[in-house]
Amino acid sequence: MLMFLLGNATSFLPSSLSDFDSLLCSTLSSLLNVPLCVSDPAWIQTSLPVRSGGLGFWSAVKLANSCYISSAAASSSLVSLILHDPSCSPHSLLLVTKAKELWSRASEDISPTPVESESTQ
Repeated sequence: MLMFLLGNATSFLPSSLSDFDSLLCSTLSSLLNVPLCVSDPAWIQTSLPVRSGGLGFWSAVKLANSCYISSAAASSSLVSLILHDPSCSPHSLLLVTKAKELWSRASEDISPTPVESESTQ
């Protein structure tokens, strides 16, 4: 459900994402009876895979941009077919541009995939 919401809504905007992470952290804290805070190193460790000593929980704040951009890239050909307008692709939409800007700022040393190959793997 979380992956669907992250990929199909404007939830990449950070307003509600940190609230979701805080709720997840407090729920996990009460279930495990261990004091956790979102800024604690222990909470960061929970996002590690189980094989690396973590619990496998993903941060919504960290995943949202990538989910939204990949969803837009995967649906670009379908959007063009539905709208009958190739110039109105998801790559030109304002929210996709905003998500790419946020992603670029978060990962300065990693360059995004060129637009032509975003929908292919």
